[in-house]
Amino acid sequence: RNVLKKSVGGDGEREWSFGMFDCFGACRACLFLMLCPLLQFGRNASRLKYIDRRGLPHPEGRSCLGADCLLFSRSSACIVHTQHRGELRERYNIGGSGASEFCTGCFYMPCALAQESRELALEESALLGQ
Repeated sequence: RNVLKKSVGGDGEREWSFGMFDCFGACRACLFLMLCPLLQFGRNASRLKYIDRRGLPHPEGRSCLGADCLLFSRSSACIVHTQHRGELRERYNIGGSGASEFCTGCFYMPCALAQESRELALEESALLGQ
């Protein structure tokens, strides 16, 4: 699940495939993430669950939403996001810690959601042979 063949450290972990602030390269997507982080979180969570269960990309792609959106309220956003981001890090053997993920979610959530979405998109493309 290291589609871009990022170098792996001695601990078996690697960096994210895209930088935290790479989201600013796509203004439209960045604006969506700033205005609707709840929807992007739901999409990311739904896509990850589908890949875990079926080994295939979600057939509804980027339009999928689920009950995960309901968990993601202003009061619990950082906590729920920290857990989800940790699951992604574990799946892709990406370095980091719960504390760093919590801070990332609290201060840079739209950028983090974009980074996570792009990581998922890489696996989805690989599963489809693209």
